[in-house]
Amino acid sequence: MSAVYSVRVDNIIDSRLDFLVDRTGHKKSYFIKKAIQTYLEDKEDYIRAADALAAIENGEEVSDWETVKKRLGF
Repeated sequence: MSAVYSVRVDNIIDSRLDFLVDRTGHKKSYFIKKAIQTYLEDKEDYIRAADALAAIENGEEVSDWETVKKRLGF
């Protein structure tokens, strides 16, 4: 299932979307979804990094990437 949102964008953003649509054949909704997805991934990564930094600063035990890979069997 998916949710439907209504978003108002200014004329400059709309023109940029039109340019992408003309050049790629994708719909505007494709680019809007991709932009939201990318933004959310970036924000989530930032929050995870900030949480990890706070854990390090608080003296909590953290694992390096090599240890995590070994634990997960990679």
